Amino acid sequence: MKSTNLLRIRDLIHQESRIPFYKQVDLYSIEEDLLIGVSGTMGYGFKLHGRDLLLESEESIENFEHRARKFWNSLPTGTTLHIIVKSEEGAEGILKDFDSSIEDQGNLARKVVDAKLKAYREHPFIRREVFLFVVINPSWKRNHQATLPNLSFALGGKARRLSESDFNAQKGDIQKIAVQIEAEFRDLGFRLEKLQKPELLAYLYELLNPHYSKEIMPFEKSRIVESGPIYQGETLRSRLLLSPPVVEDRFFYLDQYFHEVLNLRLLPDQTSLKVMRDFERALGCNYFISITIEVPDQERERAALKKQGNFAKAEGFFTRTKDYEAWARAGESDQLLTEIAQSEDKLLYFSLAVMFREKTKRELDGRVDEALRIFPRLGDAQAICDHMNHDRLFLSFLPLQGHENPLTFLVRSEVLTHLVPLQASWRGTEKMGLLLKTWRDEPLKLDLFDAALQAKHAVMLGTTGSGKSFFTTHLLLHFLIASKTHEVIVIDVGGSYRKLAGILNGSYLEVECSEAYALNPFPRKGILFSENGDADATFLQFLKELLQKMIGPDRKWSASEKMILERAIREVYGPLAKDRAPLLGDVENALYHFEAGDEEDKRKAYQFAKELCLFTKGEYGRLLNREGVFDFDSRFTVFDLRKVSHYPELQEILLFIIPFALKRKFENIALKKILVLDECWRLLKESQGTDLVEVFYRTARKMNAGVLSISQNPEDFLESKIASVIINNSPIKYILRLHKSHEALGRFGLNPNEIQAIRELEVRPGHYSEVFIKFDEQHVLVKLEPTALEYWIATTDPQDQEMELFSKDKPLDLESLEKLAHEFPHGVKKGRDGSRA
Repeated sequence: MKSTNLLRIRDLIHQESRIPFYKQVDLYSIEEDLLIGVSGTMGYGFKLHGRDLLLESEESIENFEHRARKFWNSLPTGTTLHIIVKSEEGAEGILKDFDSSIEDQGNLARKVVDAKLKAYREHPFIRREVFLFVVINPSWKRNHQATLPNLSFALGGKARRLSESDFNAQKGDIQKIAVQIEAEFRDLGFRLEKLQKPELLAYLYELLNPHYSKEIMPFEKSRIVESGPIYQGETLRSRLLLSPPVVEDRFFYLDQYFHEVLNLRLLPDQTSLKVMRDFERALGCNYFISITIEVPDQERERAALKKQGNFAKAEGFFTRTKDYEAWARAGESDQLLTEIAQSEDKLLYFSLAVMFREKTKRELDGRVDEALRIFPRLGDAQAICDHMNHDRLFLSFLPLQGHENPLTFLVRSEVLTHLVPLQASWRGTEKMGLLLKTWRDEPLKLDLFDAALQAKHAVMLGTTGSGKSFFTTHLLLHFLIASKTHEVIVIDVGGSYRKLAGILNGSYLEVECSEAYALNPFPRKGILFSENGDADATFLQFLKELLQKMIGPDRKWSASEKMILERAIREVYGPLAKDRAPLLGDVENALYHFEAGDEEDKRKAYQFAKELCLFTKGEYGRLLNREGVFDFDSRFTVFDLRKVSHYPELQEILLFIIPFALKRKFENIALKKILVLDECWRLLKESQGTDLVEVFYRTARKMNAGVLSISQNPEDFLESKIASVIINNSPIKYILRLHKSHEALGRFGLNPNEIQAIRELEVRPGHYSEVFIKFDEQHVLVKLEPTALEYWIATTDPQDQEMELFSKDKPLDLESLEKLAHEFPHGVKKGRDGSRA
């Protein structure tokens, strides 16, 4: 019986003569960013910036749901909200922005950036935009009846023109409503960005001309914004619709693309914020969603319900859980209507449709079949491929024509929050900085020195194998190549940065008293002395104090004794060329043969020289008294303190050299600096080290610098004496996969939902690792996918390191890494496993 009725309806429709498709397109003009339809319908458009609600606390979610319900109930009668989601692969614009943001055009920077751009194009971003259109219709247009097609639109009823007074009154009404809705969304924590005329035209142009706008004439070059009507009376639809469609029962074909629309046929039994998010995620990359919410006259709708005898269904139509009792009370109209009134919920018309478009019918059929299987994930909802209405449903994706969808449902306002796609990953900072990919494959901009941050400090947690080395290297490498005014200092106890320092031509200081490494604390003459022979007072003072630490750390030095050291320093530099540096032994020798003062000065100088022999001879001499100048002005500086505990006399010397290196860099406020403390917990157990770190945090905030503290587990932070200093002053948290201690993350300011997301982080070695980022009040899950070159710059895998040693007979350089990246793009183990497979 039902099939017979549908066939009769279809036959009736087909018996009518179709009016031209372009006349069904309700687009007349855009005036002052107001979209005006031929029918007199008006609408303002906004881009809606969502929130990742499921990462917020339960209290915040409950508060949001309560306030959202009040928002739906506050919508004025006659208002239509039309929400359109547009998701597609490709974000060439942001790739161009990323490329142009890189100031360093050196060989390494170009190779890293070009490889990254290539990878992002091969595995493109998803560009997902959510548009909200606030629409009101002229008074003569009838409201829809729930679940019944309005055949007058399908049969092409003529549109009416408004009188000038009606037009101005309606324009004033929609301006007030749009301002109200924008303010209420802002109160809900969402930002609405009003669409200007070019943005409205861009959406319409690309929707109506899917092939032409991509392959022939992109919107940016179309000049539609500047051009006026070609002839008097030309409407917007005439200017935008460049190709006539082919309308068939089983598809809608426009500008070389087949289109099909799935329409919601049965409402969900129950939903949640997570269900709607996961449903949309399952749809894939390229799709449109159209959701229309219409506010009817409440008294008239309740009267209609009473007349139709569908009283119990009004309560049981749609709730978060199945309400069998409501169905059992069918017929108890007065009681049910009283309950609806007491709930303060409005009755609203709701429709939902999903549109796909593909170049071939076969590809489209595959997408549609898969989506039909996906729909039950939306709380057991069901959809139909409405073959009788593909053209009409296509029109429902135009901003003013959401009402074209013939399948609408009467729902209570309580449940709309779970059916509207308000959720989205954080898009990142205003400026570019790093370019990352969210777990939804959307682009994320991350400026580590974002102006909104009061402090630029961060903490990072991740166990071995979590991708921590890759993520750290990615952060630092891209931070350095972004600008030549960016610098990084690393204090490390694991030897993880030697390769990166070599590739970046950075300075690497390792405490190892062997022939393999030398640290000469004396700079080249050209650094200490200017062209006119004046010494850098700060650097000279540092060298004098360094000698004092070596000779007599507990001695109270007089002015004359300090002058002896200064004269010795000047003497050893005198005969040197600008590119040469003296050794500590040269200073020792100058003190032995000191002739500049009286006998007392000579005696003291001789004694000073004897005290220096601890650092010029023996095992310390192999480190400090050989050529190998440490470049304090390098943009990438590493202090490797792995073996500092083996040499107690050196520890104090190094903890003196490090603050000086920092001070020189920190004094230049024009530079942006990151200080990395990687697994430095042994250092923090010493009072001297604790004091040093506190100085870092205090100084960095004032000197345009940030501190990044890294550890494998939360306890390392929490057990240190200055845990509160580090955690409370670090608005950025990077959390990778942890094997244990998730419960301790609450002390880092994370809520249970954020901690649960961290528990679920995934790692696929050689391919990607997921990272949770808390950026002040924002939070986001990102997926780090290193390029082959980035992989080999960062890898610490033993098999990879063996291959590095085997493949070179010279220090590892960029060319060697490129060869390894070409041969083993995902690492040696994955490459060998793949070849065996």
